[in-house]
Amino acid sequence: ALSHMWETYHNKGMELLGWGKGDRAEEMFINSIKAKTNYAPPHYQLASMDYESGLYRQVLDTCARIVTDMNPDSDTRYNTIKLAERVIYIFIDSVSQFIDNKDVDNGFRVLSVCKDYCKRIKGIRRFEEFDKLSAQLYGAIHAKLIAEAQTYYDAKGLKQSTLLADSAANLRAEYPTFDIDAKAESKLLND
Repeated sequence: ALSHMWETYHNKGMELLGWGKGDRAEEMFINSIKAKTNYAPPHYQLASMDYESGLYRQVLDTCARIVTDMNPDSDTRYNTIKLAERVIYIFIDSVSQFIDNKDVDNGFRVLSVCKDYCKRIKGIRRFEEFDKLSAQLYGAIHAKLIAEAQTYYDAKGLKQSTLLADSAANLRAEYPTFDIDAKAESKLLND
């Protein structure tokens, strides 16, 4: 038993977790890691506890370490990837909220974080939502540029209006695969 103390600590942590004694379980998982730093199961358990506490970036950092730096058994690897995917979905929801609130900068920032973790955590699935969210974010930028251009145009600020309209046209040209509505841009340019 002394030669495999990391397993003993981990098993005791699991037992304590089952009894609802999370603080004591956390101590056992930490002891397991101290006994063998690259033993993946206690790292996963701590990441799961962080998930319950809402420490999502910490969860993803731990998941990335497990998959990249350790040699987890197949169950731990599978559970780790599924945990990371749950966190990515939480982040995807926050990007959608940023879009709804017209906070494009934070939407792009969080989406970039998601994509980065997906690259770092080998085995995580490709999220189709990324393309949809990117299109929505670029569409929001385009709409904002056109609205600002229209405001300047209405106030007879033709030079600034033209610059903003040109920026909107350049954005649309640079990202032709995204479904950016060009009707408002066309109306502005025809006025």
